[in-house]
Amino acid sequence: MIGIGAQIQAHSEGPFTALIQAFDGGGNLIDSFSETGNSNGNEDGSAIYIGLDNEFETFFQVTFSLTDATGDLNDFAINQLDIAPWGDAPGPAEPMSLVLMGSGLFSVAAVGRKRLGRRS
Repeated sequence: MIGIGAQIQAHSEGPFTALIQAFDGGGNLIDSFSETGNSNGNEDGSAIYIGLDNEFETFFQVTFSLTDATGDLNDFAINQLDIAPWGDAPGPAEPMSLVLMGSGLFSVAAVGRKRLGRRS
């Protein structure tokens, strides 16, 4: 089984519909999935996760796109691309994992800034 997925969000604020499509080596559509979301500017992890898995065929090409949005359909962001060649595509990170990672990065930045301030 192969799985692939990612977080996706429209750049413009408001509702959007995201689409993932998987194709075989001949360009034939194997599978597709769409999901609606609501994009905001709060940087709060409001991106939705869409993905596919297939037990019988290998994905040769995968596309992510928006089929509906309040702004430009070609203006979107993809984050956390997951590819699982021998298992199910993992889901999005747990909120507490993101908080822990963010606080760690903040601490590293604060210590680095403090050290740079001493050299001046």
